[in-house]
Amino acid sequence: MSFKAIWSGSWRERFRNPHFWFMVAVVAFVTVALVILRKMEHPWEGMTGKRIRDDRPWVEVDFGRFFGFWFGLGATILIALIGLSSGWWWKLAYPAGASRPVDRERFSRGAKVVLALILVFAGWVRGQHLDRFILRDEQDTLRYHLHGYHQQDRETGEIQFLATDWPDAAFGNRHGNNPVLMTVLSRASLEAWWKLTGAPRDRYSAVAIRLPGYLAGLASILVMAWCVAGFAPVRVALIAAAVAAIHSLHVDYSIQARGYAYVLLGTPLAFGGAIRALNGGRWRHWACLVGGSAISLYGYLGSLFFVGPFALAVFGVLFVRWRGLNGDLQSIANWKRDVARLLVTGLIGVSIYLTFAVPPLMSFWVNREDFPGSIHMEWTWWMALWTDFAGGRIFKLPANGAGVIAPWPEVFREVVLSEPLVWLGMLAVVPVVVVGFREMWKHPRREVRWLFIVALLTPFVQTAVHRWVSHMVLFAFYLIYWLIPLIALFALGLDRLLTKTTDAIAGRKPSVSQAKIRAGLTGVSFLLLYWTAGVGSNPYLAIARPPETKPTVHLRSVFNWISYPDGRILKLDNVLPVPDTFPESLPPPPPLPKD
Repeated sequence: MSFKAIWSGSWRERFRNPHFWFMVAVVAFVTVALVILRKMEHPWEGMTGKRIRDDRPWVEVDFGRFFGFWFGLGATILIALIGLSSGWWWKLAYPAGASRPVDRERFSRGAKVVLALILVFAGWVRGQHLDRFILRDEQDTLRYHLHGYHQQDRETGEIQFLATDWPDAAFGNRHGNNPVLMTVLSRASLEAWWKLTGAPRDRYSAVAIRLPGYLAGLASILVMAWCVAGFAPVRVALIAAAVAAIHSLHVDYSIQARGYAYVLLGTPLAFGGAIRALNGGRWRHWACLVGGSAISLYGYLGSLFFVGPFALAVFGVLFVRWRGLNGDLQSIANWKRDVARLLVTGLIGVSIYLTFAVPPLMSFWVNREDFPGSIHMEWTWWMALWTDFAGGRIFKLPANGAGVIAPWPEVFREVVLSEPLVWLGMLAVVPVVVVGFREMWKHPRREVRWLFIVALLTPFVQTAVHRWVSHMVLFAFYLIYWLIPLIALFALGLDRLLTKTTDAIAGRKPSVSQAKIRAGLTGVSFLLLYWTAGVGSNPYLAIARPPETKPTVHLRSVFNWISYPDGRILKLDNVLPVPDTFPESLPPPPPLPKD
């Protein structure tokens, strides 16, 4: 469609023209971007320019000004060119003869009520832990990028506060421990808490810091249901949402001040978007694929091991379709539409993502150091991987003083027999997932099967890279994107088993309605799941938890990092005793040893 055609006709016709609104969005974006690029301090100006000219070490804001400006300028030019060339490619995105998308089964009013109850329960379970103690990696992000920390002056012994600012949150990543999306949103939440409560700037609120991730975790349950409803009945989508609501791994990382909650949100958004886009080619579904991928990557860069292969799988589906067109006019039109819309949304999304993601990535790259740890993929590692994803638990195995794991009989007695129901629950998860895989493999849409296979294999790509390339330590939660396809398969398997069991019972007791039998079996199944392989069996996530009254201590190098319940972090030499309450001053520390 030409630009003349866009602006011709009545205003009513223009408002109905999607090309018109696309151009309005492009013009608005380019205008705002140019204003920002014009008014920001440029990398050749001010102290940033001076540091660059003098070849001095960069501070965090320099990465934002340099890479943010140039990548932002590149994104603006690219999006402007996409808009200017839309008169050509718009015909490909809206080809004559393309089939209309087939709508999936919609959520009924009753299904929406059930989903709302699941979200309320999930919010209650997670809300109990918003104020829990600050964990090790949470504290690293908190002190360097989100809030700051107190330290002792080595001369006077006085306690000083070293505050962080917005550039530390958005552009800094010197230690590789800044999940930028989480940090920026949590910083905004913390700023609001300071303003609303009038609290001093050297205090933080664990609730305020965790609130954005908590909301992302709840949203991920909603998106999980939407994702599964793209290839399965709504009842399976509700099962998947309920499983996510009570899965210990999902609960734990929905409330940690780390980036994994956004992976739990972005992964099903990308997955569900791809499944729907390949079935109907709607703009919003391609945008979900691109946007979900960006959310996952911006929350945790390790998601690249999911996003990369998954994107290749989508292109692979389109390539196979191209090979099988065979002159069918409707198939050709559908293929052109899908490729055009994927490329447009992909180019726009990737260019915007890189503008924000490259500055902290370069901050990490310039300041990178050898990672203090390596991967040892013994049987204990694979066992921890299974127990973490099956039930959100990692068990401490009995070992001697040298760290050698005890013989199997002792491990079985002290670990398995101490919680037999939990282990039975985690064992039961495996055959249910296998049944779900069989159901998925029967799906009439081949691309659904392909996307599932790729999603299931992606964690092993990351495992191989860590094992044979980077040699870096690999914790099970680094593969958290794997939880999404596993929950989907579990939901498919459980639905199949419930259906078969319901039919069997109804055949023996025809006087009882199948709906009542199904409801009863579903309730019993989730009670068992909650108390065996769910959050109810996890003592770490117990609901009845006393408030934190003592500081938590994490040792890093020769320093103790002490988090106090009043919202302050203290850096202290590890040779000094840990104060029970935050000290306003301390005696001068001993001098540092000379080299």
